[in-house]
Order: sequence, then C-alpha cells, then structure tokens
Amino acid sequence: PSRRQARRVTRLRRRWPLVAFAAFAFAAAYPMQVNGWNQNAHYALVRALAQGTPTIDRTRHEIGELGTGDVTLVDGHYYSNKAPGLAMTALPAFLVLDAVGMRTTGDPTRVIWALHLWSIVVAAVVLIVLVRRYGDELEPGHGAIGALTLGIATLVLPFSTLFSHVLAAALGFAAFFVLRPGRPASPARAFAAGVLLGFGMVVEYPVALVALALWLAVLAYPGRLRRAIAYTAGFLLGVAPLALYNLWAFGS
Repeated sequence: PSRRQARRVTRLRRRWPLVAFAAFAFAAAYPMQVNGWNQNAHYALVRALAQGTPTIDRTRHEIGELGTGDVTLVDGHYYSNKAPGLAMTALPAFLVLDAVGMRTTGDPTRVIWALHLWSIVVAAVVLIVLVRRYGDELEPGHGAIGALTLGIATLVLPFSTLFSHVLAAALGFAAFFVLRPGRPASPARAFAAGVLLGFGMVVEYPVALVALALWLAVLAYPGRLRRAIAYTAGFLLGVAPLALYNLWAFGS
C-alpha cells in the first residue's frame, strides 16, 4: 500500500474504538426499561434523602402503582433494604431534575432512567475505558476488543439503566486498575484504591470481598506496612457514608 493509504489505515485504527465506545454509550443509555421492586426501592430512598430522612414511610407511596416490596420494617419505620450508595450517587441528579421541573411523582420510569444515566451509564463507560487501557497494557492493540466484549456481550449492557451492580463493578475495577501489577504501588495509590472500594461497598455490600482480596495483594509487596495503612485509611473514608447513614437511620 502507498504511504497515504498506510496513514489512512492508521487513522482508522485509532478512531474506530472511539466510534465503537460512543455506540456502546448510546446503546447503554437508550433503553428506558421497566422498573421493578429493586429500582423502586432505590428511588424511594433517593426521594427520602431529598426530604431529609432515611425512612421511606412516605416515599414508598410516591413511586408509582407498582411500589416496592424491597423494604425492611424496623421500630415501626420502613427502610429500603438496598445498600444506600446508588441512592446517594443519584441524589444530586434528582435535586437538579426536580429543580428544573421534571415530573418526579407517579410513574417513575422516566425519572429513574434519567437518574441512571448519571449514576450507572457513566460508570459503565468508565469501566470499559479502564478495561481497554489495561487490555492494551497486557496485549497492545487488543484492549478495545476486550472492553467492547465486556460492554456488549455481558450483563453490563442490560444492567446499565437498571441495577447498581454496574456502578459497583466500575468502582471495584477502578481500584484494581490503580493497584494493577507493573505500577508502583505507592501509599497514595493504595489510599485511592481504598476509597474506591470503601464506597463500592456502600453501593453493593459484596464489594467487601474485593476489598479484602486487594488488601491481601497490598501485603504481598515490600513496604507493605505503609501501603496497608494507607489502603485501610482510604477504605474507612470511602465506607464512612454507610456508617453515617446507619447512625442516622438506626442510631448505631
């Protein structure tokens, strides 16, 4: 091929991942899916937090006819039985949508979809971008294929406007990316990973297992004490919103 054709092929190779990732973002964001108890429980908590209370006594009746059965009754008050991290993440977007006049009562399909664009779809895009970066480090030129396979051939795609699992996965993988092999595992990196995993646990409690695995990885390298202290401090900071929420809601 001529030099001009070679340059054109090089440009196409550089640009196609951007086009593909944009297509993934559109495909993840476009569906306005039907909500169930899970999504409505999170949304009831979002509304409760906006009203300055951790209980959903009132807001569980403000989320459409379907409502939610994903609740827990404690001392005469109803609470969402979901980890509160997704609701905390969606709260700023809810306040903005409510302030600009979007209808937030009645059928919650549209408003939940809008909240998830901010709290889940963005996380899905960040996840596949990080997977691409790490994939290219392992096998140069093949990271985009691996990332798009994750994005379109797994539950990441249908969950991107439904469940907190995608946000939790993005936080967990981001922590791994910060501490990935081949990079200096400085105390600052360990602290950042701890924060990510701490808040990941606020989003989905099982992320604690990922946090434990990476804590053991931190201990596997020289200079482990400083990094372990930094990682633990970061984790405690990241998980602090859950402790404060529990204190607020249950007094403990």
